Amino acid sequence: MPSTPACPPKITFTSQLLDDLHHLHRLILRYAAGDRTVRGRPDRLEGAVQIKFAIWKALRDPPAGGEDRGSRGR
Repeated sequence: MPSTPACPPKITFTSQLLDDLHHLHRLILRYAAGDRTVRGRPDRLEGAVQIKFAIWKALRDPPAGGEDRGSRGR
């Protein structure tokens, strides 16, 4: 049986980020409609989405000229 090629990590990560954003959107809509059972969940998910977005942005925009972001000009 042929194996399916694995998705590149960047594509998988982007897909996960979009799924999380969609889930956050649904929670916000439920809360706006008066569903108080979701209280606190959008805030926690938003924090996780912000972290994933920062990682995604770093993967998408590598440092120019091969610089190491941790080198501090050494």
